[in-house]
Amino acid sequence: MLLLVLFICVPLLAQAQAEQRSAPTAAVARTQADTNYSFVRYRADYEVRADASSVETDEYEILLNTKSAVEQFSQVRLSYSEKMETLEVLQAYTVTAEGLRQDVAADKIYTQESYSSASAAMYADRKVKVVVFPNLAPGARIVYRVRRAQNTPYFPGYFSLWETFSVFAQYDDAVVTLVAPKSLPMHLSARGLQGSNKPVVRGDQARWEWRYQRTAPMKNQNWSAATWEFSP
Repeated sequence: MLLLVLFICVPLLAQAQAEQRSAPTAAVARTQADTNYSFVRYRADYEVRADASSVETDEYEILLNTKSAVEQFSQVRLSYSEKMETLEVLQAYTVTAEGLRQDVAADKIYTQESYSSASAAMYADRKVKVVVFPNLAPGARIVYRVRRAQNTPYFPGYFSLWETFSVFAQYDDAVVTLVAPKSLPMHLSARGLQGSNKPVVRGDQARWEWRYQRTAPMKNQNWSAATWEFSP
């Protein structure tokens, strides 16, 4: 029901970036509230430089409870701008229901043209990093860690981020952190999260942290507003 928006530019930029990304948080908005899967652990760490370029490191641990979830997460597709961003898959593996770990093979992480780049010239630089997870079955978990470097801000001198946690999904442990030079003016809005809009300042760096948990997802409603409009 509540939304986190962090930015030092207009919110529309954050919205555009969120729509461009293909990640589980975006996929959640399309799912009904059930127990198909849950986010056991989610981390999003943002580091902003003085020129507004930034590095985002995300970590996901997702429990797959049903065959439907296995089909949904057998591949994870991560969209990025080849000209403005660098995307690295730092770690990716499956943990079976029996607790056995199987790493994703190097040839199962590859880059493709995005659907948008094929249909519109303005998105010609959009690429998709595909991660194919092995040995999936109900009860398995997928774990992956990704680093996204925004080498060139979409608007020079401006940084933005947008994190949304769907009320229709289960989050056992979610944490978002933001570190930036204290000299940068930050305009923050956060709802439904544990944390403060006042940073902890150490030296010339300011740090914010927010936490979120939802153990009982809400049931989806037909004709409801877009999830990002009312979720935390």
